[in-house]
Amino acid sequence: METLVYRQETISVTAKVKNINQTSLWKNIEFNRFSLIVLVLGLVGCIGGVAAACAVQVHVVLLAAVVFSSMFALTMVLAVAPMRTIFMATCIALVVDVLVFSLWFLQ
Repeated sequence: METLVYRQETISVTAKVKNINQTSLWKNIEFNRFSLIVLVLGLVGCIGGVAAACAVQVHVVLLAAVVFSSMFALTMVLAVAPMRTIFMATCIALVVDVLVFSLWFLQ
């Protein structure tokens, strides 16, 4: 009869969690500016265009709101504004687009 002997080992794992505060987050976003601007242009351009097509069917004021918010975000990109300003303008544009979509679906 054979006897199997197993060896016990203890493994200790330590992980360092890096605290990311807002300042380092925005510095990282500024560093990756050109890759994130492509995302902003795609989102605001495509979703804003579809929202404008829906807004035309509802009311001219909605079309003006979509055009103003989208063009403001795209102008901030063109003006090489800080990324925080670009993201705020993009979020406002996307919120206006979602409101236009909801009004169009409720019509």
